[in-house]
Amino acid sequence: MGRHAPSLVIKDDVPGKYVLYSPKPYNKKELFFGAVMTMRNYVSYHLFPLYACPELQKQIPAGLAKRKQGKACFNFNKVDEAAFAELDALTRTGFEMFRKRDMV
Repeated sequence: MGRHAPSLVIKDDVPGKYVLYSPKPYNKKELFFGAVMTMRNYVSYHLFPLYACPELQKQIPAGLAKRKQGKACFNFNKVDEAAFAELDALTRTGFEMFRKRDMV
């Protein structure tokens, strides 16, 4: 997620919590882009473009879909390089969808 930080606003960057927002408001409110948060037994990766751009749901690879919680969150309790690569590609696609819709 950090590779997109230069185009976004870092809201939180403390141990266990990294949160990004769009620099452009949406309906006069802050627009959440994503977050990575360390919980007690897992790390959660929140990707708001999955919620805001429903067509992105169809692009979630099967291996990554197993880790999905709700509409826009993935949980990890161990390192999974293959899933991380898929998540990176999905985040890139979500960022581009936000850019095309003038949301970033």
